[in-house]
Formats: sequence, C-alpha cells, structure tokens
Amino acid sequence: MAVALAGDPEVLFLDEPSAGLDPQSRQVVFDLIAELRDAGKAIILTTHLMDDAQRLSDYVYIIDKGCTVAQGTVAELTARAAEDQDTRPVSFSAPAGLRLPEPPAGLRLEETASGQYRLDGVNSPEHLNWLTQWWLKESILPIELNLQSRSLEDVFLEIAIKEEKA
Repeated sequence: MAVALAGDPEVLFLDEPSAGLDPQSRQVVFDLIAELRDAGKAIILTTHLMDDAQRLSDYVYIIDKGCTVAQGTVAELTARAAEDQDTRPVSFSAPAGLRLPEPPAGLRLEETASGQYRLDGVNSPEHLNWLTQWWLKESILPIELNLQSRSLEDVFLEIAIKEEKA
C-alpha cells in the first residue's frame, strides 16, 4: 500500500488490499481507502470479498470469465436483485443443534454455524408466522433475529449461479 501511494498517483489500483489481514489491520486499510476516496482520489479496487466491495465501492463491476455480467452502484445492484427475486434471508441465533422442521415450499432452513440459523426464501408475513409458530411450539426464544436486505454477496452468488447454468 505504501508503494502504491509513494508517487501520489491520480488513480490508485488496489488488488485485494485486505487479503490476509487481521480485523484491526483491515479497518486501518478501509479507513485509509475511505480517506483517499473522500480526498478525490480515483481508486480501482479488485476483490473477491463482497462485503469489502459493498463497504468501499461507489460503483461495482461484477466480472465472470473476463466479461462484465453486472454493473452499478451497490444500491442499484441489490435493488435490482430484490426485484428479480423478492425474498429476504432471515437469520437468528438460538441454542445450537435444534431439530429443524421441514419448512413450507420455497423456504430453506439451515444451521449455518453452532447456534446460527438462516431461513432463505422469505417473501411474505406468512413465512415469518411459520417461523414464529415453530419457535412457539418448541419453546425457542431466539437470542437475535435479523431480517436482512439483499447484500452484494447475495447478488454475486445469484449471478454466478445464473452464469453456470447458461
């Protein structure tokens, strides 16, 4: 990073600037990138970490096999994806190892990590009602509940799946 900044370039090319860094060092890099951007520096950032792109980018190009398959601001890309697939993931924390019921058609419920669960495909209040009825029946009081908006990673994965099928 220091070498890239040494000549005070008008355009800064950063390839995976947070790769291999611990969380504290990543934050330092993110803060520096934000300062440079706010000072008017043009920054081209390549990354496979969609949360980094979502956090740092003004404009995003998603490239597959050397071709641009989607582009826009993070808000545009996530809004477009939400229109194409009107669902939201719901994540929650609860005791690990719950016996998971079979969800209604169109939903997928899984334990993603010890005590972390995700319900994909939610697109109606009835879906949330199903989830809360299961909690009531099993006397589950979730520790945390998060109804998530679409992320850039969700968009990327949806595009990648479409591209693989094509």
